[in-house]
Amino acid sequence: MTYALALIRSGNDKQARRHINLLHRKVSINHTHNPKGSLDYGPEAGTGRYRDYVHYLQLCEILHALRTTVSSDHTSARKHIENARKHRELLSPEAAPLVAEIVLRIEEQKD
Repeated sequence: MTYALALIRSGNDKQARRHINLLHRKVSINHTHNPKGSLDYGPEAGTGRYRDYVHYLQLCEILHALRTTVSSDHTSARKHIENARKHRELLSPEAAPLVAEIVLRIEEQKD
C-alpha cells in the first residue's frame, strides 16, 4: 500500500494503477476464501494488530480515488469513495486521512 501511495504522489499513474489492481486482486482472493479472515501484525502494532481483508479492500478503493483525483477525474474519485464505503461505512484509520487529502485536492483543483 505504501508503494502504491508513493507511485501516486510521484505522478506515476500507470504503474500506480497496475500496483493497486494487483493488491486488490490478491486481497479479493483471500477475502473470497476466508471472508472473516484477518492479518495479525503482532502485539507491537497495538490497536492496529488485527486487520481484516475488508479493511484492505476499502483502502484499495481509496487509493484508486486518490490516483484519479491526482489526474483531475473527480467523478471517478467520488465513485471509488462510494465503493469504499460499501465495504464498510466507517473509514479505517489509514483511509480517513487519504479521504481528507482527496477532498483537499478536489477543492484546490476547483480554484
